[in-house]
Amino acid sequence: MKKKTMQKATEGNLKESILIALAKAAEECAELTGVHVRKSPEYVLNTYIVKEVCDNFDILGFRLEMIFSDVFEMLGYKPKFPSHIRKGAKFDIVLTSRNSKKPRHVIEVKRSIKEKQMVKEAKRILFVANAVHGSKRLKTGFIACVARIKKKGTPAEIVIAARVKEIENTVGDGFKVFKSYKEYEFGELGFPINERLLLVVFEIKKI
Repeated sequence: MKKKTMQKATEGNLKESILIALAKAAEECAELTGVHVRKSPEYVLNTYIVKEVCDNFDILGFRLEMIFSDVFEMLGYKPKFPSHIRKGAKFDIVLTSRNSKKPRHVIEVKRSIKEKQMVKEAKRILFVANAVHGSKRLKTGFIACVARIKKKGTPAEIVIAARVKEIENTVGDGFKVFKSYKEYEFGELGFPINERLLLVVFEIKKI
């Protein structure tokens, strides 16, 4: 059997891999459960993401629900947390080095694309990127979203553009925000005929 060719674990490749994982989760959940993916617990999305990423990048491992302070402790750094990060707060996913086990990137996973949630997660990624931990890779984080778009509501492209702008305003100068997304047809994958599924991955990178 021919050995699978592994991709380089660049931020762009990771972003696309996360989007593929969301699509697999959405399509398989609809087929196997009979309901759309937004009715599944968030951890279902998390497990699809880490499986896809680790299958594609053999240098990466993962931790789920990792406490903020534990991430920094592994890097020998003890930051002072701001008020918007409560004690015991956790990252949905921390991608790690399979060899050293040290953290490389954080991923926050959401079942909506509401402004309030995007700003909250952007602030978390901003804090990690700006912390004095010595890790270049932790300066890039991701937000993965599974959202619903209504036929009479705001089009997906406009929603995404607004969220990119809101994230950019939150993280400020010195950061770039990239996005990848996939939109399904109305009524597809368990959604009502007047709703469609939108999958979006935001990459927030300190430059």
